[in-house]
Amino acid sequence: RSMTLAQLLHVHHYAVGHSHAWGVEAAKINLYNINEWIIKPATRDANSALVEHLTSKPLLASWFVSHWWGELVDKFLQSVRKHVAVRGLSAKTGYWVCAYANRQHALTAPLDVTSDARASSCFKVLQAVHFQVLFVLNSSPTPSCTAMPLSRIWCAFECAMCLDRATPSFDVAAICDKEVELVTSGLTTAEI
Repeated sequence: RSMTLAQLLHVHHYAVGHSHAWGVEAAKINLYNINEWIIKPATRDANSALVEHLTSKPLLASWFVSHWWGELVDKFLQSVRKHVAVRGLSAKTGYWVCAYANRQHALTAPLDVTSDARASSCFKVLQAVHFQVLFVLNSSPTPSCTAMPLSRIWCAFECAMCLDRATPSFDVAAICDKEVELVTSGLTTAEI
């Protein structure tokens, strides 16, 4: 279950349109907010993943996104936009983002933690996408919150599983002030 950039933008547009009712500035919306205000309410009765409500056609993931839920969603989307542009990807490229892909009400523990992390949905998707990862590093006005994915155990696990491969596709999007810088594994189609 993955989402296209257009579907991710659709969810963000909805959140921005309702942010005043939730008492948060549109520019400060993060994934924790979207999970509480959109994902959980929309998926509770059907015990479904949000992506299941956005399309009737399942889309196989091409890229796994490793990131921190506390980053600003608009910055996250800038990162995905930049990735699509730099990599020359199709509008139909599927990104697997755990909050949208997992059934939030069916998780037995945070992020499907099991005694063997290789049995988790995260690892299974990593395998399915052949360890192609977009790693999003956030910026923050608070120094203690900058590059938070580097301090998150699941992000560290996802990185370790990719970097253990002979030829990983591990792209890093770094959010620097208002710009997104992208470092890719190998050459992009525009560089060949």
